[in-house]
Amino acid sequence: ARIALAELHLASGRPEEAVRNAQIAVSCRSDAASYASLCDAFLAAGQNEKAQSAAMAGLEQSADSARVHL
Repeated sequence: ARIALAELHLASGRPEEAVRNAQIAVSCRSDAASYASLCDAFLAAGQNEKAQSAAMAGLEQSADSARVHL
């Protein structure tokens, strides 16, 4: 649910809200999809270093996940 909220906020041009919801998603379930959502949110918020860290954490969770590689 938090990933969907993060994506909704991204689509609505509210990256800070997207970051907050994606961070909650990661704290509830630290899987590749949650980290990919967090990466997208950080990128939209202009926080490139944090986006890179989230992407790397997602890769560590599941190197086989296609979502992380997008």
